[in-house]
Amino acid sequence: MPTCKRILSDLENGQPAAVLSRHSKAGKASVPVDASEAQEILSGRASLLLSQDDAQFIERLLPPYDPEALYLLEAHLPKPRLVILGCGHIATALCKVASLLGFAVWAYDDRPYFASKVFLPDAAKTICDGFGKIGSHIKINSGDYVAIMTRGHRHDNEVLGFALSGEMPFYLGMVGSKKRVLSVKTELAESGVPKERLDALHAPIGLEINSVTPEEIAVSIAAELIKTKRAATGGKKVRIDNYADMDIITRLASLEGKGGGCACLTVARTIGSAPREAGAKMIVDASGQTHGTIGGGCMEAEAIAIARSLPPEGYVLASLDLSGSAEEDGMACGGRMDILIERVE
Repeated sequence: MPTCKRILSDLENGQPAAVLSRHSKAGKASVPVDASEAQEILSGRASLLLSQDDAQFIERLLPPYDPEALYLLEAHLPKPRLVILGCGHIATALCKVASLLGFAVWAYDDRPYFASKVFLPDAAKTICDGFGKIGSHIKINSGDYVAIMTRGHRHDNEVLGFALSGEMPFYLGMVGSKKRVLSVKTELAESGVPKERLDALHAPIGLEINSVTPEEIAVSIAAELIKTKRAATGGKKVRIDNYADMDIITRLASLEGKGGGCACLTVARTIGSAPREAGAKMIVDASGQTHGTIGGGCMEAEAIAIARSLPPEGYVLASLDLSGSAEEDGMACGGRMDILIERVE
């Protein structure tokens, strides 16, 4: 399977994907890489470019190691999934806010209108069926965020029981008053649900900001999602890696094998302050139309000009200084970005 199509397939199935590419005078070669290993290698770096220090890794996967070639290691992470179980007006607002924050929202309800793209236009997926059948449609995994907001006590018991019965999600929250939450937790504890699982529940859901309206409650929930996502470790905030831009990956997959004069621009390395992190991509088609961004301003315009003059099957690693561009564009960046510019084959 072609590289981008394979990456797209993995991401659509909620799996991370990684690829190692070699660019040389002989052309381009790519191989899939274990995503966990790729993330470990890239951890703490502001660069996707590999060096002689990584020669052993390269030799194992894409031999022989060529010291004159350019090697790029990319790890693509699927968007974190927020599963909303029970869709009302809070769900509508939360779906919109969470989508803006980069979550892929799956919404589930037993009422056709509420579990629809008409009611939830920002949802990545809507599912309508009885609450007792959630497991037939959704498999909760350890990376998921789950928000329970059904319309009644009976449904809360059923849905929370389901969420606690399998693999624990990364985040689990439930709407409800303290009295209602205590009642549900007591009933589930009596049915045999372990205390440590019940203690992991965020309920009442959301940070306390005196929210009243559905929109305000959605913001409080979103704030708790962010707090959990950016969880502190040893007193230090954890930096979350960039998630795959599905629009760009989908477009690249559709162009693979066709090309059509398009060029792909990838931020391969950043030094100092930069508007985008390593891994950001954009596409420039034959007419000069762009999709995505690597930061905008004069720097991006210069990169586009290079892309449009790139020879067929060519590539270049363009090193663009942001200090002049940042001052001219009124940006707060003043570092440098190395951009891999290549023809889409």
